[in-house]
Amino acid sequence: LATLGGRPLRLHAGSGSLYDQGVRQDDTLELSARLLGGQPVKVKVLTPTPKAECGSEVTVDLDTHTPMHEVKMQLARATGLDVRHQRVLLGGIGSMVLLD
Repeated sequence: LATLGGRPLRLHAGSGSLYDQGVRQDDTLELSARLLGGQPVKVKVLTPTPKAECGSEVTVDLDTHTPMHEVKMQLARATGLDVRHQRVLLGGIGSMVLLD
């Protein structure tokens, strides 16, 4: 996101040049960036796994369009528990529970 004097600038194809949007040579632009990825989601582990104790929490980065097989792959990397043995339950908004 780029802003000039608090006003957002359009930086996508077809939006015209920055000059067309009022940016001049000596202007100062404020830039902010967000890393690609989703929201960190805490997962409570209810069964001991090779990398996580019972009752511990692991965090995975998910977005709203992450398919369940990818969720399970991320959990497998974080906990060492094979995808075939995972049972994932919604624990509330922004949290999940992992069972064997």
